[in-house]
Amino acid sequence: MRNISQFFTKQTLSYLLYLPRVFTTIKHPVGFLKSYITGGLSIDTICLRRWQKYNIANFDDLGVFYEIFIKREYGKIPQWKITVVDIGANNGLFTLYCKWQNPQATIHCYEPIPACAEHIRQMAKDNGRDDIHVHEAAVADQSGEQQLYLNEQITVAASLYQAVAGAEYAINIKTTSFADLLSEDNIETIDFLKVDCEGGEYSIFSDISAETLDRCKYIAIEYHDIDEQKTGKKLFNYLHRLVGEKRRVLFHPHPAHPHNGFITIK
Repeated sequence: MRNISQFFTKQTLSYLLYLPRVFTTIKHPVGFLKSYITGGLSIDTICLRRWQKYNIANFDDLGVFYEIFIKREYGKIPQWKITVVDIGANNGLFTLYCKWQNPQATIHCYEPIPACAEHIRQMAKDNGRDDIHVHEAAVADQSGEQQLYLNEQITVAASLYQAVAGAEYAINIKTTSFADLLSEDNIETIDFLKVDCEGGEYSIFSDISAETLDRCKYIAIEYHDIDEQKTGKKLFNYLHRLVGEKRRVLFHPHPAHPHNGFITIK
């Protein structure tokens, strides 16, 4: 259990600003808040005030849910019939967020961890969705196989980089390049591209072309500083050189975590 003083920090006190949104988003907000504040997982399902529900995989899901559904770090999802690509889908919370905001969206999830991919499939089944397509693979610089490092919770902070995952345990996973993703899944245009893969963003965008980026209308990348060569700022500069003359490329450092944040392309 958390000591209650651990909750009342500058960062978490700022979450009080979003408290009304907790009550307008979740059907049974008290159980959620009790679990989130104390660190004792007393609920196993989050039911939204629409038709969706989410079965919690682990405690970290509560934090991710808060970031995506309550703080709404990814903003509004376009409301027309769109195609969303979720790279680093983890347990599917961003995917559910998209369906919650836009039930017409077709979503392609790329997630290499078998347990996470199965969780998304079950979530889609539980919510009666047949337009969520799960691809059990990581997106990287080339198609093939690589090692993925996992921590003790299996589903949290898995990375192609051992230092990021902070673990010795690794599994072999399938990888697909971004070009193969587009061709094999017959994706002509991506209306919303979300990338959150714990450092894998550098291999995905290392040699991407401006023409390929133009096929993505809106891009949200969560960057993670790995070393002096792989930093969010350098990735931002690279993408800005590619498309900055005709599109808005924005850099948003995380207010509480100096080594990660968002890059968006509009």
